Amino acid sequence: MTLPSSGGTDTFEYDLFEASRSGSYLERMFHRRRVAELTRIVELDKQRVLEFGCNTGAILIPLRRSGVDVVGYDISAANVDRLRVHLVAEGLEAKVHAGELPEDAQFDVVLLVNVLEYVTDKGSVLDKIARHLAPNGWLVVCLADPSHPFIRFGKLRTFLSGRSHDDIDEAEPTRPLAEPEFLELIITRGGRVVRRAWGMGRLNCWYAVKLRKL
Repeated sequence: MTLPSSGGTDTFEYDLFEASRSGSYLERMFHRRRVAELTRIVELDKQRVLEFGCNTGAILIPLRRSGVDVVGYDISAANVDRLRVHLVAEGLEAKVHAGELPEDAQFDVVLLVNVLEYVTDKGSVLDKIARHLAPNGWLVVCLADPSHPFIRFGKLRTFLSGRSHDDIDEAEPTRPLAEPEFLELIITRGGRVVRRAWGMGRLNCWYAVKLRKL
């Protein structure tokens, strides 16, 4: 099965793992906090986990270090190639995929962390994920709050993150995804949000979701 590619910013190729190691102080703190928040909202121990939109491993690699059985998928082959290089450098192993997942692959938890707001066809992504969720599986979504100043003002993001203007331009969501729209996407697919929590000073919001199995 080939997962959806719709153009736009779907192929975001900023190396987030490298930024988590050598970016500005705030950028490094941001990535550490995301991993810590993720592990508080859902139990990952002894679970088969898929990170959908894994980029170059800013989340996947810390999870592997802690022993989580996590598989990575990214629409960008370049990102997956960089991730493989980072895994070798870190002395870690993980299955990572670009473009396809085995039809019968099933996961107890699927992570969609700051990804959905950058995807053009959001419904298609959720439908694909639902097919790979095991019975009683969890979808964990993290969305940036579109009203937060860090999201609204690109110049502020440039100054605080240390990224270049080009990197900030590439990282702009195709269209900010407000919570009502996200909830409608979930509800129309027979899903429900079981748990919700703010993170990082209300910059991000986390959702633990049950989706109807397709």
